[in-house]
Amino acid sequence: MPFVSTIYTKLRSFQFKINHDILFTNEKLKRVGIKQSDRCSICKKEKETLAHLFVSCEAIKPLWEKVEDNMLAPIGVFSSLSELEILLGFKPSDKLNPVVNHIILETKYYIYVSSLNEKVPN
Repeated sequence: MPFVSTIYTKLRSFQFKINHDILFTNEKLKRVGIKQSDRCSICKKEKETLAHLFVSCEAIKPLWEKVEDNMLAPIGVFSSLSELEILLGFKPSDKLNPVVNHIILETKYYIYVSSLNEKVPN
């Protein structure tokens, strides 16, 4: 998916890390002794895993709603994104515009950078 949806090496590498579950979240950083807490950098309530950070965090859900309504609906994606679609993107067999996966990927990267800065993305 990342090789079709973007030419940016940074985003391709980022998606590769998500696909192989090697993107460092607070949960992994606490496990190796780098962080004191495994709580989400954004909501501070639950354990920060990939699924929580990108999908189920309550502070992130309004952002995904805006992306779905303002960016994805105009290009043909009218349903809510599933956890799998957010984490891995749409399959090429879904015959969607590759821009859809690029928008999802950019949004995930924005969420990740916001979590590193411990700010709620808007």
